[in-house]
Amino acid sequence: MIPYDPTDAKKRDLLDEGDYTATLEDVTKKISKKAAARGETKENMYEVVLRVGNQKIWDYVAIPEGTWKLEQIAAALGLSDAFTAGTFDLEAQSGAKVCVYLRAKTDSFGTKMQVGEYKHARRDFGSTGKEKPAASVAAGEAPDDDSVPF
Repeated sequence: MIPYDPTDAKKRDLLDEGDYTATLEDVTKKISKKAAARGETKENMYEVVLRVGNQKIWDYVAIPEGTWKLEQIAAALGLSDAFTAGTFDLEAQSGAKVCVYLRAKTDSFGTKMQVGEYKHARRDFGSTGKEKPAASVAAGEAPDDDSVPF
């Protein structure tokens, strides 16, 4: 027998509830349990593996019930137009970074982190509605005449 501490079964490295930047580590097409129970054999769900720091978080997007979640992911990645056109390919987004709201979920298997929402990254769009470019001039230096628009 390998010695173990029974209290380790209750220990989990949980994150605080809140917003995190996650990496879409892996996206795999699968058959949902409900579809399999109906005898379907065609994949109708994405299993999404996210990495936040040293933790992996699993999320599932079943189609058509979870199409709203697919729309959230596309919007968070700035690909709403592709979603609207029906061409958004979640599998092609492996490696992309996305902002997620994580919360703890407790079920009969214990407590784990769950994606509550996929969100837009916080970016500065200013009053023009377009994202402000990074400053090209070091603080305290005067810009050259060609870079001043007025």
